[in-house]
Amino acid sequence: MKRLLCVSTIPTHPEVAGNRSRVRVLLERFERQGVEVRLLYIHDQSLPPECNVDAMQDHWTSGVYFHAVSTIYDRNENLCKEFLRSIKRVVHSIEEEYRPDVVLLVYPFLSSILKFFHNDTFTLIDTLDVFADRNGKLERHNIQVPRGMRDFSSGLEEKQTLEKADGILAIQEKDFLYFQELQNTPVHLIEHMPLQRTACRERGASKKLLFIASRSYVGKRNLTEFLTCYLPVLLKHSLSLEVVIAGDIASILDARLPSVCKVVGRCSNLQSLYTSVDLAISTEVYATGLSIKNVTALAHALPLVTTTPGARGIEFGSSQAFLVADSPQEFSEHIIRLLDNPHDYERVSGNAVTFCDELDKRICQSIDALCRTVVGRS
Repeated sequence: MKRLLCVSTIPTHPEVAGNRSRVRVLLERFERQGVEVRLLYIHDQSLPPECNVDAMQDHWTSGVYFHAVSTIYDRNENLCKEFLRSIKRVVHSIEEEYRPDVVLLVYPFLSSILKFFHNDTFTLIDTLDVFADRNGKLERHNIQVPRGMRDFSSGLEEKQTLEKADGILAIQEKDFLYFQELQNTPVHLIEHMPLQRTACRERGASKKLLFIASRSYVGKRNLTEFLTCYLPVLLKHSLSLEVVIAGDIASILDARLPSVCKVVGRCSNLQSLYTSVDLAISTEVYATGLSIKNVTALAHALPLVTTTPGARGIEFGSSQAFLVADSPQEFSEHIIRLLDNPHDYERVSGNAVTFCDELDKRICQSIDALCRTVVGRS
């Protein structure tokens, strides 16, 4: 396995959402294996432009291809014929210049374009989540889904889509087991862990809590839950807290915030952001897929207090590497205990470091095994 082409409608820069972090980190891990990585970024011009072209080109030095289209889907939510014709031409042009051993497609919805690559090209789909009735699940938990948010109507539709590839990547064990049961394409568990991590933290004097979220329907719902249900209880325990609200969620806040909240918005330097706070909090009501922001907090050795939905995919670290609570009262007690007890704070931070080291080793082994699979097939 020498050359990999990643095909993605998700840009890697700026890194303002978990799925962008997933794409970037996954590709960087392949690069560490000695694989030459190039990126084909497909930009749907009917959607807001959230791509930093210069930053992507600077980061992916082997090469970035940009393909802008007026729209990807037609009125019936099927892949637009014009898009398919144009992407076929792009694929053939790339293959003449750069013959990839592996094509990695981010998200399964464009799996029909995999047929445009040579038959001997090993094709992978990074699923990131289970999409059968995903929108319905969110709506049943009172999370309003924006129009155009894609999912699959059934497990059968998801199965037929995934079986167009030679291999499937799952980001968490629950998804891995689901995809193994659902369809016949081999499934590889490639979890997520940032490559840049920090050492165990010492408890300081400040009491800064970090709430970070993207500008999404889930992010807005979770922040609303924190402000209305969790923060009032927390303030009964301590008035000396500061809640730092970071991420693009800040751009859609529509209510006057309590004085303890400090909005910093999008941060270009995540390392500096995580260093400046004492604790990460995540009051997720319901979501699917891995909570990448929580994994990122652990990678920075930041003690984390989250809800059960926020621990999805990393449950095996619960109560040791991070704390879980589903009631405002218990959630607040966890926060106050960590802030007031340096021993507990540093113990959880140290456990987070150990947790991340072990997860990183497992991911490295999985990537290595996948590369051997590709080589063996060729």
